[in-house]
Amino acid sequence: MKSVLTRLDTFEQEIADNGSSRARLEVVEAAAQCAIRCPTLALERPDGSPLIAIENLELVTGEMSLVTGRSGMGKSTLLRALAGIWPHAGGRIEIPCGARLMVLPQRPYFATRLAARGDHLPSCCRDQH
Repeated sequence: MKSVLTRLDTFEQEIADNGSSRARLEVVEAAAQCAIRCPTLALERPDGSPLIAIENLELVTGEMSLVTGRSGMGKSTLLRALAGIWPHAGGRIEIPCGARLMVLPQRPYFATRLAARGDHLPSCCRDQH
């Protein structure tokens, strides 16, 4: 468990350190919209090299979206940027007022034994696990 906490602490510190030096991403709340919109979004690797550039992305509430591409294209990085946890980005993201975004990682950040027991689930879901 200590290694998991150390990894998360390091991850959070790197976001804080890198985000302060490159605050080029503008995230704004848009009052009368029911979608996440990105008129322009440029994602970079941590070394500053370009990863992917996106124009006119719109994810509408209640509609399903599928993000596809080969490994390393930036699919997970796009989701991290939308959730505000990828500091190497530029452009603009518009989110609905009061919206809360969450990204589930490809690799879980909790101990395997907890996952098997269902301890990570909210209390309302534990009986169903």
